[in-house]
Amino acid sequence: MTTEDETTKANGDRAYPDELPLVPLRETIVFPKLVIPLGVGREKSVNAINAAMAQEKHYVVLAAQKDAEVDDVAPDQIYAVGTVAEIVRLLRIPDGSAQVIVQGLERVRITGYSDESRFFTARFEVLADTPGEPLEREALLRSVKQLFAEYVENGGSMLPEIAVTAKSTDDPAHFADLVASSPDLTLEQRQQLLETPSVVERLKFISVFLAKQNEILGLKQKIQSEVQQTLDKTQREYILREQMKAIQKELGDDDGTSELGELREKIEAAGMPEETKAKTLKEVARLEKIPQASPEQGVIRTYVDWLISLPWRAAADEDWDIPQATKILDEDHYGLPKIKDRIIEYMAVRKLAPDLRAPIICFVGPPGVGKTSLGKSIARAMG
Repeated sequence: MTTEDETTKANGDRAYPDELPLVPLRETIVFPKLVIPLGVGREKSVNAINAAMAQEKHYVVLAAQKDAEVDDVAPDQIYAVGTVAEIVRLLRIPDGSAQVIVQGLERVRITGYSDESRFFTARFEVLADTPGEPLEREALLRSVKQLFAEYVENGGSMLPEIAVTAKSTDDPAHFADLVASSPDLTLEQRQQLLETPSVVERLKFISVFLAKQNEILGLKQKIQSEVQQTLDKTQREYILREQMKAIQKELGDDDGTSELGELREKIEAAGMPEETKAKTLKEVARLEKIPQASPEQGVIRTYVDWLISLPWRAAADEDWDIPQATKILDEDHYGLPKIKDRIIEYMAVRKLAPDLRAPIICFVGPPGVGKTSLGKSIARAMG
């Protein structure tokens, strides 16, 4: 690797070697001037950090890899634009990994890799910012700052220290890079911002992103507010119901004289089978817990009333008059010989062998073919 005493690249008051160690990053983009903590665990990456620390200036190239799932990454799997950064602090971990704090310095385009096998060594060229027209840049900066303030106020995903720095800076390029570190941006979006040298274009991109995020966060807050109001109302109704129960108990007005108590009495007197009665009483218990304004109140109450109204103890007289049944079916329906013959056959078998387990007749067909009217005729024929 070329040292700083050999060929260097000058950029302002900094001079970089022609080649620097490179660390591929997973799901992370480091922007110029930002201080970022990084965990380094792969052998090649740790070797690259060690090589950088061996130099007078601890410079390293940081570039994101295209697929974060790949462990043994190849040069063609690393984005071509990254950042030259300086290692500010290094903490070595006993397991061989390292924790580093780096400060981004400048955008660079990677032009090639050396044959070093222990770690990646990259050749690069510095990408200078293109400031653009001053008035347009200033107007965009003010607009984006206003959107950013709204974004932070609405609870956008931004570290507090970065938010404070972004609000106080008047440097458009630095402001765009600060906002670009938001976790709400995808890796591809952040990489696109890193690869864009035009400050004006970066501000335009950030403006669209913040406007969309503000709309999403606004809708999110509205939904959360509506949900909270519903929860508050439900909780208030529950407390009031519990208080009402306590008052009724003190007054001696318990369930025995209440509407629900009357329902329970009707269920007990209906003569239902034990399994059905247990299910019906369970529905009444549910009815007691559900708020009066809930749509379920009407559904459950209708269901319980219907169960109570069924003639559980009444037995039908099955001494059927087959000729009369045939006459009624013929009067009510023209044609349908096969269906009417099947009904008469069913009734005749039931009359001759009442102790046999009765099968079920199922009418199938589209609307309007007479299923319901046949049922009514059968009921009339059976008395």
